[in-house]
Amino acid sequence: MFRVLAVSCLLLLLLAGSVSAAGGVRLVIMDGVNLEHLQLEEYGNFRFLMEHGALGLANANTAGARSRENALLTLASGSRALGPGAGEIYGGEEELETGTAAVVHARCTGVSPPPGALVLPGIAVIAEANGGLLHTVRIGYLADSLKAAGKTAAALVNGDKSGNYREGAAIVADSDGIVQGGSVETALADNPELPFGLQS
Repeated sequence: MFRVLAVSCLLLLLLAGSVSAAGGVRLVIMDGVNLEHLQLEEYGNFRFLMEHGALGLANANTAGARSRENALLTLASGSRALGPGAGEIYGGEEELETGTAAVVHARCTGVSPPPGALVLPGIAVIAEANGGLLHTVRIGYLADSLKAAGKTAAALVNGDKSGNYREGAAIVADSDGIVQGGSVETALADNPELPFGLQS
């Protein structure tokens, strides 16, 4: 479980304009953390985050299974949601089978992402899955609300060492499947001397 925790740590950075003296809001998302982890002395980074910020634990009931994808889309939309394929987020210049992610996204959605954006080409699949629910789900509601308020949102995802753990970026994907900026390149490296054997 500890290895899963480390590998699936997602760092999401919301750059929300001048909401504080520091100039922004930073949201760190870590999947699989429980209260026991927060009390252990050897996890000094948890203590640092708690001493220099605020802490919240979220258990999100979704419109389906309790998967990372569904939970993160639920948080992003403010309503119980489904997130099939929410982890398929790419940097615009990443090469996919039929072209760069930006080109594939434009082909799938009709929307061309700006340079430096992350893209979620499967946003239509997500919208369709949620369109069949008995309640309204506004896909991309958080990102659309931030954009309407003149704020910029970006995502830094750091969990692809042994799988695809990019769904954290979906929290700030707008209704067109675009994250205004960020990176999905992993910075995880093996280091057997550190907890979980990884460092970023």
